[in-house]
Amino acid sequence: MRKIFFIFTLFLISACYYTPDNFVANVIVDDKGAFSMVYEGDLVRVSYVKELLEGKVKPEDIREKIEIIKRDLEKEKSFSEVVSMGQGRFKVKYKKTGYIGPGKIHSFIRRDSIIFSLKSTPEENDYEVFFAGRYLTPDKQKQLLDLGVHINGIFRFATNGKVVEHNAMRVIKNSNEFGGGMIYEWVIKDFEYPTPHLVMKLKNKR
Repeated sequence: MRKIFFIFTLFLISACYYTPDNFVANVIVDDKGAFSMVYEGDLVRVSYVKELLEGKVKPEDIREKIEIIKRDLEKEKSFSEVVSMGQGRFKVKYKKTGYIGPGKIHSFIRRDSIIFSLKSTPEENDYEVFFAGRYLTPDKQKQLLDLGVHINGIFRFATNGKVVEHNAMRVIKNSNEFGGGMIYEWVIKDFEYPTPHLVMKLKNKR
């Protein structure tokens, strides 16, 4: 069940419009299911970069197109900052909090443009929570690199819950300022490392 569910998650999150870069993404999930998702860094609108390189954007249209992309991001109320850096790149700050009960999904940025997600199985009592970064096929990786679009940053997942599977590059004891329990960390340098994923078990206490 877990492998099938994870494959479905990767399929779901493979379609995206934005690519992360120069980022730190911090996710905390406690043993009761409360969570926070924080992202600080850059988001690159890949389709716009492609249009620029192909000469399809007129100079007089650049400001309007940037405003359209900015408004698209700001539809998500969890953004506290969206600043254009030019060339389809935006510096952003994002924070979302909530509860990941059975049969739920919470994603950054949103369901039609997922960079990472939390998703849970539907069992009413004991259930599993999956943390997954966006998966890209080798062909899509090459397309991004050919456009000059890179992906560099850090994912950190902190929890005092029961982790049953992960591929973190390192695991360290947590500090008081970043939740409790353990921190699972992935350093992303383009496509040299596996897509981050982690599975934990929770008991439904609601």
